[in-house]
Amino acid sequence: MIASLLLPFDKGVRLAGGLILAGFVIELVTLFWTHPTSIIWYMTIGLGLLMLGVFYYILLLFWGNRSSQE
Repeated sequence: MIASLLLPFDKGVRLAGGLILAGFVIELVTLFWTHPTSIIWYMTIGLGLLMLGVFYYILLLFWGNRSSQE
């Protein structure tokens, strides 16, 4: 069931890496932002994207199809 929701392994790893990178960029930007809502952006958007990327990568490792389908 979960395997049908996942992308092929190579594309899935790129997506997970992109989510993690986007999370780090948002965290880096909000770290130097002096607005009071920066902690909300840091904790919800930045950490959310980071954890989503890590969680998707772990799902790929467990249920992803590693055979190349070319």
